[in-house]
Amino acid sequence: MKYLIAFILFTSTLFAQIQDSQNIPLQECLKAKYGHTLGGTLHSKSALVQKLLNKVRQTLPLSDEKALNKIQAEHPNLDIQRNTLIIRSCKAMYKSVSQDKLYFFHPKTLHLLNTKER
Repeated sequence: MKYLIAFILFTSTLFAQIQDSQNIPLQECLKAKYGHTLGGTLHSKSALVQKLLNKVRQTLPLSDEKALNKIQAEHPNLDIQRNTLIIRSCKAMYKSVSQDKLYFFHPKTLHLLNTKER
């Protein structure tokens, strides 16, 4: 019985570590989202979000400019003008802006995730 419990704990830990690369730990996400209201001190919400974005940027294989260039090269028909790293629902993604639409890309693979009208 001990071995079964140990095996279950080991496999759950292993699967937890193999999460999708764009997921942000929940505690970090909540700290950035609600940190300005927790505790006895005031924190800037935008400063906490910026800290989290900088941590995510360090894990990405490409800089923001190189990611924009690669997205423009892979999708020339989308006419993307600028690219921004954002956090939405505790997931990091690139938000790319064209003339009339918003495009969302996976931060590491740069695959198109979603399209939204402006």
